[in-house]
Amino acid sequence: MKTGRKYGEKEKIQILIKSLIYRILRIYIFSFYAFLFFVLFADAEVFKYIFKHFIISYISHNI
Repeated sequence: MKTGRKYGEKEKIQILIKSLIYRILRIYIFSFYAFLFFVLFADAEVFKYIFKHFIISYISHNI
């Protein structure tokens, strides 16, 4: 008496295809959110203010 189910070739391929599609979608979604983060971060002019305040605080502490 067997308790486990044997998968045929068709079922194995369908399971592999579904997991592959899921992984690809995760990569695309992560890449899209990473792209949005970097675009918004670059547009915010944060670098200019961080750099400016870093130099001013560095110079004022070393004088």
